[in-house]
Amino acid sequence: MLRPGGEIHFKTDNVPLFNYSLRSFEKSGWELSEVTRDLHEHGPVGVMTDYEAKFYEQGVKINRCVAVFAGEEAKA
Repeated sequence: MLRPGGEIHFKTDNVPLFNYSLRSFEKSGWELSEVTRDLHEHGPVGVMTDYEAKFYEQGVKINRCVAVFAGEEAKA
């Protein structure tokens, strides 16, 4: 569904989900960049969802990465 070079910008407060996602992206041949385990360490970044803003106020860290799709051949 995503053409080669397409990006997924993924963020979550769920650490086990984030760790699993990083492993899954890499195993499937996606290129990862902008991996952080505390997106708002130096203050709010970008547009926040309602839940994200709530968690930020509570001091909950937000994990984020950008995964770039390399194409179907990368799965082999």
